Amino acid sequence: MTRQEYTKRAQKNYYDRIRNDPVKWRLHLDKSRAYQQRRKERLKKEKEEQEKKDTEIKEKIDLEKKKEELQNLIDAGLIKINNNSIV
Repeated sequence: MTRQEYTKRAQKNYYDRIRNDPVKWRLHLDKSRAYQQRRKERLKKEKEEQEKKDTEIKEKIDLEKKKEELQNLIDAGLIKINNNSIV
């Protein structure tokens, strides 16, 4: 018997044994639902963090582009800066 077959048989025996006892089965379902809820919340939190990181990166890229465009205008002589003011 392979390891996979043994695991499958053990799981089947476990669930068959639990299903015959309503209290244990209910407890099993409650644990399963709690796990799924925690997993859902964790995934949601990770997604929000990833979106936050993505927006920060986009903002940095946009800022760099604006700096580059301003520097190009200054280099071209279209904008002059005197004492921290644009002329």
